[in-house]
Amino acid sequence: MTRILDFTDKLTQKIIEAVETLFVLVKLLETLFVLVKHRILVCLFCLSSA
Repeated sequence: MTRILDFTDKLTQKIIEAVETLFVLVKLLETLFVLVKHRILVCLFCLSSA
């Protein structure tokens, strides 16, 4: 019984770690997207004013 609980504990820990990693990745992607979007807007502004 304790072996099963131990396994479940490890599994839960792994899932939590995976979810946290995913969350961090999503945050990074959002930041990248904002930066890229900003850069595109700046480029469009430069092109339209040139």
